[in-house]
Amino acid sequence: MIQADGYYVKTAKDAQSKGREIMTLEIHNGIAEIPSSRKRGVRYQVSYSHLFKRWMCNCPDFRYRRMDDMTNCKHIDYYLNLLETASTEELENVVIYN
Repeated sequence: MIQADGYYVKTAKDAQSKGREIMTLEIHNGIAEIPSSRKRGVRYQVSYSHLFKRWMCNCPDFRYRRMDDMTNCKHIDYYLNLLETASTEELENVVIYN
């Protein structure tokens, strides 16, 4: 299991055994859709910008605070942590659309 800023990525088997909902990470054409930790049904888009040479997110925190001070929002940190530390089993919940 991975935890990053309040998010949990579980295997389907682990989540079902505890009666919890599985958080599914979706990637559409290179853009990761990260669920909001506060707003049910809201997903923020995280992608790498070659123009700005950095990761970008469309959440309000990133647009109004983090973009100018060159820091990451929690959605970017979550996604980068997932890419660096996820096991094969945890990545079974990632859905990729091209």
